[in-house]
Amino acid sequence: MEVRQLSEDEVWTLEEIKRRLKELDVFFQSDLKQKAHSNWASFGDDNTKDNFKENMSRRPKLICYGLKKLTAHEADNIVSVFLTQEVKRALFDCGADKAPGPDGFNFRFIRSFWDLFESDFVDIMNHFHGRGRFSSGVGSSFITLIPKVGDPSVLGDFRLINLIGCISKVVSKVLANLLKLVMGKIASEHPSAFLTGRSSVLVNGSPTFEFGWQKGIRQGDPILPFLFIIVMEAFSGMMKKACDIGAFDGLRMPNDGTVLSHLLYADDTKLMGEWSSSNFKNMKRILRIFYLCSGLKLNLYKSV
Repeated sequence: MEVRQLSEDEVWTLEEIKRRLKELDVFFQSDLKQKAHSNWASFGDDNTKDNFKENMSRRPKLICYGLKKLTAHEADNIVSVFLTQEVKRALFDCGADKAPGPDGFNFRFIRSFWDLFESDFVDIMNHFHGRGRFSSGVGSSFITLIPKVGDPSVLGDFRLINLIGCISKVVSKVLANLLKLVMGKIASEHPSAFLTGRSSVLVNGSPTFEFGWQKGIRQGDPILPFLFIIVMEAFSGMMKKACDIGAFDGLRMPNDGTVLSHLLYADDTKLMGEWSSSNFKNMKRILRIFYLCSGLKLNLYKSV
């Protein structure tokens, strides 16, 4: 094979070919990016929605330890048809001057004309009670991003705020008030001291296309603390059983006092125990099992 130096013309030709190939590669990448944007505009979240699907029946079942149960009469009371007085009380308990949701109304306006709205509200609540969902548009909300720092540059620099309408707030408040009546009967004697709808993101103050969501709780939902207590009762049972069988060593208070293995406050959980490798291993196993059964995963970024 002949080996020789390239002539000046050949060097220029080679550089031109390289430059042209580089331009074609840039055009190709740009074309792929444009097609991806086009697919998103045409099909919404169809490209990624499968990533968030979950077959709930495949979750392992958790045999809860030491949980309390309601009587049949108590259970029937909290699922009975909403009373007009319950709806009115929940509505008047909501803040009058809260920012309006997608419907443009706040509670002060509705309270002032309650005689006109009463029958409509009761009809909507009965519809929700019978079908478990709202009509299209009634449960819509806005999502806005509030900067947490002076010069936000990434998504983590924003706080997500969900602006929901009055009807959704009233439903959550009614359900929360009903749960409040029985929480003392299902929560531990020794405490460890959902509404479907559609949302659209506000961009520069203007709403974008709507997208549906079917699980999870909106931030600030009044029913959230009660659901958290109910779910964490199962976790408390797991920790109590682990201590009872010697799988986890908690901290024993002086004078043969109570053994502390965990503390629950609001939506925070603190685990405590003896400083040993077996405790750490079993704690990780408990958290892993709880995640597989409940879907609640430990947030390592907020853990210390």
